[in-house]
Amino acid sequence: MRTLILSEKGGVGKSFVSANVIASAMYVSTKKKVKLCEVDASNFTTVFYSKSQIVDGETIQIQLGARKVRDDEFMAFLESDSTVEDTVDEKNIYAEVENAINTIIQNGYQVVDVGANATVVFRDTLIRKELLKYFQYIFLVSSSNVNEIAMAVKNYEILTENNYPQDRIFFVVNKYTDAIRSKLEKFDYINDDNLIKIREMAEYNTRIMPAKVTIMDVINTYKEEELRRELDKAIREMKTDEIEKISNRIDLLNKAKLFYYNNDFKKLVNMFKGGVK
Repeated sequence: MRTLILSEKGGVGKSFVSANVIASAMYVSTKKKVKLCEVDASNFTTVFYSKSQIVDGETIQIQLGARKVRDDEFMAFLESDSTVEDTVDEKNIYAEVENAINTIIQNGYQVVDVGANATVVFRDTLIRKELLKYFQYIFLVSSSNVNEIAMAVKNYEILTENNYPQDRIFFVVNKYTDAIRSKLEKFDYINDDNLIKIREMAEYNTRIMPAKVTIMDVINTYKEEELRRELDKAIREMKTDEIEKISNRIDLLNKAKLFYYNNDFKKLVNMFKGGVK
């Protein structure tokens, strides 16, 4: 099973969702380490998962036509009947992305996290080369910003117009609160069945990323009882620094458990267990 995670806007928590939500749910459903691939021109988030117990991460770097087009080339293009796709750099970009997609398929990556600057060309290459069939689920990630949600909806429309099954596309809204529920009502395509709600995104991200682990690693590695015994000992011995460190770890564990057991996460686990119908 292979899932694709897309967002045209950077900084919305897409890489967080890829590892801590999608890969974690897949791990729970299969009990096997998950192969995660990041496709990006400049971001290398997978380094944070190098010590993860559940994610085997790798980055495929793509240049996206880094060569600067000269002014005379641009003027010649404007005066011609060519489309953007006809330019040499554009052809190179699509060829590069197609190679990346073939590598993903051949190497059996299960979770594919596409950088914001590569999302459009990656999506369009999948459509043009009829490669969408190799991705069983697609997750469109945004924050609670209305414009970002609108971008996700636009991607949904493009994908479904090109015959990708509607029931395999999910909207993931980070920093979701009851306050933004009304914002979502204006988008006809978003409903409870295809919406994954992620709360406290920023807090999870800042606590977990520097530790080079995922939420599932926290759950698997630390036992709450052992941490509480460590805390009791630190309090008895008046070790202030240790008290703060252990308290933070307990706090992180509690938040991870809250996330792990929420209904949306359970929904994904069951979906991955069942496979594609």
